[in-house]
Amino acid sequence: MPAMQSRSGECAGRRSGRGGAVGMSASRLARARERLRSVDVDAFLVSRPANRRWLTGVSAEDASQSAHAGWVYVDRHRAALVTSSLYHGAAVAEARDCEVVLATARIHETFAELIRSSGARRVGFDRGWFTFQNRDDLASALHDWAELVPVDDPIEPLRVVKDSSELAAIRTAVALSDAAMEAAYGEVKPGITERDLAWFFEAYMRTRGSEGLAFEAGVASGPNAAVPHHKPSDRKLGRGDPVWIDIGARIDGYCSDITRSFAVGRASDEYRARWQIVADAQRAAFDVIRPGATGRECDLAARGFLNRAGYGDAFGHSLGHGVGLVIHEAPRLSRWSDDRLEPGMIVTVEPGIYLEDWGGIRHEEYAVITPSGCEILTTASRPLEI
Repeated sequence: MPAMQSRSGECAGRRSGRGGAVGMSASRLARARERLRSVDVDAFLVSRPANRRWLTGVSAEDASQSAHAGWVYVDRHRAALVTSSLYHGAAVAEARDCEVVLATARIHETFAELIRSSGARRVGFDRGWFTFQNRDDLASALHDWAELVPVDDPIEPLRVVKDSSELAAIRTAVALSDAAMEAAYGEVKPGITERDLAWFFEAYMRTRGSEGLAFEAGVASGPNAAVPHHKPSDRKLGRGDPVWIDIGARIDGYCSDITRSFAVGRASDEYRARWQIVADAQRAAFDVIRPGATGRECDLAARGFLNRAGYGDAFGHSLGHGVGLVIHEAPRLSRWSDDRLEPGMIVTVEPGIYLEDWGGIRHEEYAVITPSGCEILTTASRPLEI
């Protein structure tokens, strides 16, 4: 039996499951090929699921780092997805502008044969994702035919500025999470558990078109709200509790992300003051978010405000992050980020205050960078009390 069988994705004139047309994928492959020259390799091995989907339109996720839905080969003339029989049929249905190669041996053996047949001598792999085991297995199968070259993720920098099809999916995902948040306000009452509220969000979004959650819904109440990534528990919401809710939908692979904070019932004067301080810190960040600004400058605007208000030590995480096929991706809005904003980039803006034994407050909006500043996409209301 031959080690690999190839079939081109049949996609002319139709839209993929990810929402992009055939020509869009060809354009993305052309941009990936331009990067080959900049890192001095003959081909790329693309293994990150988000990068694989962005290049090929194939939506399958890896079961684990050792159970792959496929590796993509890209050189100056050829693009091919090598996948197993588990994913082959779906890949053929979804793939755009690339061959789909059925691995009839182990994936690294089939991929090595593909490299040899294509003539590549230097193959770049993503050093932040491709495991040592994968690298060693592939090198062994190549028998010194080609050099495997570790490179920084070659595809994510191409994904940070969203195209029109990506923005359409993002707007749909944001609208769904906005609607879920508004609907959940009617469910908030003393006695409901964090876990029950989290389930409400999952059921609401899945039954209204979300292909899954962008991440596990976050619901934190009382002192639990002092933990920025608290996992929902069986704790019951009580009157006066500070609560934050952090949710995201996923449409055609693209994620939304929104957080709202409120008190259950009547808010204390202390809560009101802190809620407003976080809102003002967020506004200070939006005042500097525009093309050309760095992630460091954006973070400093909000962090400086919180420092002056006396809460700098209560804001431990970064201001925000990019979002797309991955919930956390470039650009990063942090104290250490030199990422420079460009029109078409997506960012979250989410300052917070977290105080042990009291709780926490986080306001998060989701925005797209525009030529003159940014457009806030999230529209769910921000009640101080429910």
